Amino acid sequence: MKSTYKYSIFGLNFESDIKCPELAVAANIPDVKIRYGKVPESLGPKSHKGVCFEALPGSLLIKTKDIARYLITEGREIIIEPEKEENESSIRLFLLGSAMGALLHQRGILPLHGNGILFHNKGVLFAGISGAGKSTLAAMMALKGFEPVTDDITAIGYMNETPVILPGIPQLKLWQDSILKMNLKTKGLKKVRDELEKYYYPVKGKTNNVFVPLKKIYIMNMNNQEGIAIKPLNGIEKFTVLKNHTYRYNYVKSMNLEKSHFELSTRLASKIEISRLFRGRKGFDAGELADAVIEDLNK
Repeated sequence: MKSTYKYSIFGLNFESDIKCPELAVAANIPDVKIRYGKVPESLGPKSHKGVCFEALPGSLLIKTKDIARYLITEGREIIIEPEKEENESSIRLFLLGSAMGALLHQRGILPLHGNGILFHNKGVLFAGISGAGKSTLAAMMALKGFEPVTDDITAIGYMNETPVILPGIPQLKLWQDSILKMNLKTKGLKKVRDELEKYYYPVKGKTNNVFVPLKKIYIMNMNNQEGIAIKPLNGIEKFTVLKNHTYRYNYVKSMNLEKSHFELSTRLASKIEISRLFRGRKGFDAGELADAVIEDLNK
């Protein structure tokens, strides 16, 4: 008899054919089903084709070479067909990343590309492109006593019109050089993928499976000047950076969800502070960056 598992993430309950030890166990009626099954090679000639994906309104097909194909439909089902030898750790990596991002877009939940931390019972989000230092800064904030609450995908919901960070995966993904710079150790840590020197760094704390009110978003940027600078954003600038740092925004356009995304982004922009956080392009001191953020938040 096939085993099924029940989990909770991003405020949703899942029934899954695949074991996901990263997720919180749930016992409620599932909102979404994840199952193994047949997935088509294509969604047909009318689909919008992107890099490693195809889309129609309500459906998105993700194709990962030598790992699996994923079909995400109407925000309610994810079907996975493994390629060649089944590799559950790699399958989970894309399931909890790109596939989950597509699902959130289909359900009208705004996913941002960033890491969230808990600062005096409020959520703070570090958003930015890959390599901007989001995870490194979140890890340094953790070393200073501020608990990470999300990694890579930060989903935004609402409680009584207050924006909240929906509970994500309690871990960080850190490159080896970041781990060494912070005097942490890789011993006992699992690699994100065998060919990468990037590791899962687990985090345990009181915010697991808790909705955290969102206080502020920092957009991490690099410049050619030395030092750290923080610049508050206003008006259309806030909407623009939310659009630019939406997780897998190319899925939004491909599934004709621009109107929904515009409404979600403008609603969030009207309710919270957003600032650009600048640091030098030639590397940075994570401790100094964390201290600058703490000083700014305490103002």
